[in-house]
Amino acid sequence: MKKSVLGCWLLIIFSAWLTGCSLEPIEVETDPPAETISFSPQNLTVRTYSYFSLEVKINSVENIFGVGLDIKYDPVFFEWIRVSNENSFLSENSQVFLAAAPFLPGELSFAITRLGKNSGSVSGPGLVATLTFKSLNQRGQSRISFSKNHICILEEDGSHYFKNIDQQAALIKVR
Repeated sequence: MKKSVLGCWLLIIFSAWLTGCSLEPIEVETDPPAETISFSPQNLTVRTYSYFSLEVKINSVENIFGVGLDIKYDPVFFEWIRVSNENSFLSENSQVFLAAAPFLPGELSFAITRLGKNSGSVSGPGLVATLTFKSLNQRGQSRISFSKNHICILEEDGSHYFKNIDQQAALIKVR
């Protein structure tokens, strides 16, 4: 099972367990992507051995309960430090559960979901999470990107699906 699918399944099972929902079959949306997920800032210059943060933002989404994402980065340039859900629009009027795991060097999967069956869903543009990295002793430039062109969406009724989405990477210059 691929790690993005595994991460999404963990999000779905955990949320279904918390809310008492039954698991529905996965529907794969084949329409062209309408939403865009991106890093902010998209261009950044940092010094070697410095810490920096990138916000993961989504420009528009309807009725979501949770999101699962895969991130790819060059482990020669960067070390992943943490994922934060502070100020995430998913945490509006609700507690959230955040799980993150580096599967291989340069690959990170994380999921964030609202907790409780009464927490409802959220819509609109917003901050999903903030990623913190440390630059290493490699000068040059490298991208931090989303490694899949979909996100895993869990809706409040317990159904879930993979949604195609446009994505924009961040270009980091290390001096």
